[in-house]
Amino acid sequence: MKAEELLQRYQAGERDFQGIHFRIKRLEYANLSRANFSNAHFLSCGLRGVHFDHSVLRNATIVSGLRRASFRFCDLKGAVFCKESYGGNTFDASHLDEADLTSANLAHADLRAVNFQNAILTSASLVNVDLRGADLRRANLQNADLTNANLSDASLYYANLSGALLTGANITDAKLASTVLPDGTISPNETLSIVKAKVSHFKKAAWRPLVEIRDGDRTASKFAGHPWLGTDEVWPICPKCQEPMQFFLQLNLDELPTALTDKFGKGLLQFFYCTSDVDCEGWPPYSGCKCLRIIQPEGAPLPIDIPEIQSNSLSKLIEGPFQPQVIVGWQKMDDYPNLIEVKERQRVSVTDDELLKVATDRLLEGSDCLEDFDDFSYADERERCYIRDRIVENFMLDAAMIPFEGDKLAGWPYWVQDVEYPKCPTCDRLMDTLIFEFASDDHVPYLWGDVGTGYILQCPEHKEQVAFLWQC
Repeated sequence: MKAEELLQRYQAGERDFQGIHFRIKRLEYANLSRANFSNAHFLSCGLRGVHFDHSVLRNATIVSGLRRASFRFCDLKGAVFCKESYGGNTFDASHLDEADLTSANLAHADLRAVNFQNAILTSASLVNVDLRGADLRRANLQNADLTNANLSDASLYYANLSGALLTGANITDAKLASTVLPDGTISPNETLSIVKAKVSHFKKAAWRPLVEIRDGDRTASKFAGHPWLGTDEVWPICPKCQEPMQFFLQLNLDELPTALTDKFGKGLLQFFYCTSDVDCEGWPPYSGCKCLRIIQPEGAPLPIDIPEIQSNSLSKLIEGPFQPQVIVGWQKMDDYPNLIEVKERQRVSVTDDELLKVATDRLLEGSDCLEDFDDFSYADERERCYIRDRIVENFMLDAAMIPFEGDKLAGWPYWVQDVEYPKCPTCDRLMDTLIFEFASDDHVPYLWGDVGTGYILQCPEHKEQVAFLWQC
């Protein structure tokens, strides 16, 4: 069953979908609550933000993208969230990062290698559940029942296990550093404190856009919809293929969070990008197939219709123009540079003395960054350099001291490849001020190359100089 048929039948009042195989490429933030999906199959489905609250999914097979999905009070007993290779190891598992599973029944479920980062599992039943290798970093498991659960090799860094029941649970090789334990104490992590002290002062504020599915007025901050264009303007055209460019983003720089007042200048930042053909090669910062500018709107806007947008690029995930989303608020969060920037630009590493101290830290036993080294005393400088980088990288990941990977305002770039700040054409200074970052298929259904990331950057001295590039 495809997404359109499922929604039509659900909206018509049907609630029994037992045993159905769903073929849903993309279904976001839909309401499928209080339905019966027992023994159903959701394989390779895009179900971001879908609400299954109070639904029954017993013995369902769900190997899908479920970021921010809601399973509050769901019956997921015996559900399978992963697929196996012939050798018996998991090679594909659901993504439930930021999902809400409050009070859900997950007893006997197969959750091996599932990504639960930042998920909410408060008071959930996880009796006899298989969580081997699952990623539960920063997950909230407060008062969850994990009786006889298999948590072998699971990552529980910074997770909240306060009040959780772990009777008979297998926590062999589980990573519990800085975890809130059932008795309310926090497991120590001396090694992490070393790295944290080195990178904590790089912290910046970033903001996640909060949107509503509608078009705002012409000067509103928004994804897609109708931009502000002057009466003497036309819709931007790609100079290479002569097709109308897709409108991606407009930011009203005068209405950003207070902490960013005047940081990026004033007026409207607008970004149009050609999606008609991949041959337009839009990844360099100053390629011609984009229109990125800061304008000062004066007078009445041009009353123009959105032109027909070509969709023959595999990167564009829908036909026609993007769905308009007005930005109604901003969610503040802490942001840190990633390892590439820390290592190459900020020159952060651990010292030899710290390296030897780390080597004796019992919390690191079995850690990937030490698996190839039995005796640090005899490691040569090349090996030690490699280990230093791995230690910083691993513990920045565990502590979430990394850049947010998603659409965001300000903060640090989430570099997919090397650090790539362009130079300002006016002063030759690095344009290292991040205004906005696009993840692939987050608020706009577009892939930057092979699920890459796009960056709008600005010269800190000449605010009119802005550039866009992407990496994959």
